Amino acid sequence: DVRDKEENLGLAIAAYCEALQVRTRAAFPVQYATTQNNLGAAYGGLSEVRDKEQNLGQAIAAYSEALKVRTLAAFPVDYAGTQNNLGNAYGGLAEVRDKEENLGRAIAAYTEALKVYTLAAFPVNYAMTQNNLGRLYLQQGNLAQAERAFGEAERVFREQGLVDWANRAAEALKHVQEQMRRGG
Repeated sequence: DVRDKEENLGLAIAAYCEALQVRTRAAFPVQYATTQNNLGAAYGGLSEVRDKEQNLGQAIAAYSEALKVRTLAAFPVDYAGTQNNLGNAYGGLAEVRDKEENLGRAIAAYTEALKVYTLAAFPVNYAMTQNNLGRLYLQQGNLAQAERAFGEAERVFREQGLVDWANRAAEALKHVQEQMRRGG
């Protein structure tokens, strides 16, 4: 992996915060939203190294700020990307606290992303999001929804020629189906 990950993410966070002194929502809304999204990603990365709960909270706050500009109507693709990032952050937070509540929030964010990441327009993003939903439904114990999501992800990954991703989705699907056969 990259050297000095924690230090570099700390420097990135400091730089994004400094940029937000100029890139305000009022003066530069698009750049503000981009910087907030990047800040969220940096906090998300830092959560993998230390203070998971605190840093994911910071990531969620930054993504929420970005979504004040990156709306579905004004910037649909950016909206979907930030919703996906928000789903990742809530999914990580579910591992630390308030599992059901945060899984629900993650699922809601991924579902929002699917308003843009449709099968027709963005098949790979659609499949990735379905795969993410499958993981969350599995964590919830919602095996029928997990089966549907992983099955859809596998199908689309295969259609797109993404064999490794398709195989991973197929393995997850097989795991879910085995659990279903055992009765949960």
